[in-house]
Amino acid sequence: CRAAPPSPGRTGKSTKAGGLGSGPPDQAGTIETMWPACQSIRPGAPEGDQVLVHVATTFRKAIRTSDLLGRYGGEEFGIILAKCPPANGHQIADKLRIALAENPLRLRDGTEVSARVSIGIATFTGQQDLTAADVTQAADRALYLAKASGRNRVEMA
Repeated sequence: CRAAPPSPGRTGKSTKAGGLGSGPPDQAGTIETMWPACQSIRPGAPEGDQVLVHVATTFRKAIRTSDLLGRYGGEEFGIILAKCPPANGHQIADKLRIALAENPLRLRDGTEVSARVSIGIATFTGQQDLTAADVTQAADRALYLAKASGRNRVEMA
């Protein structure tokens, strides 16, 4: 069993990306969740927290045990797909998007919340001077492209 790669920080310039040995590269992703603006649900409110738990649970069921998932804060998550070729990274990210779309959350009051996600994925190339922060920034740029291109989609850096 191999140790999981470190979670990419928003800073942490000293953390080197890649370096997990031979085999396929690793993928890092930035995920932003959204739900209808007409539903006044925000993170930190009980309903917002229910949505975030539902999103995390849905994602956890859809990814491999070797992958890492974490919440950056607000409505944003990060993911590391260990030993995952780029084409598979896109496929897994799209699987997350579809799993969430197909599994709306029913709140305690009976309200149904259909969350959606935009996802940006970047590759750890193994380049010696590439840091985790560099890869995270590339994933963020891909996320912004997904949002600018209509949201509820996956883009690769």
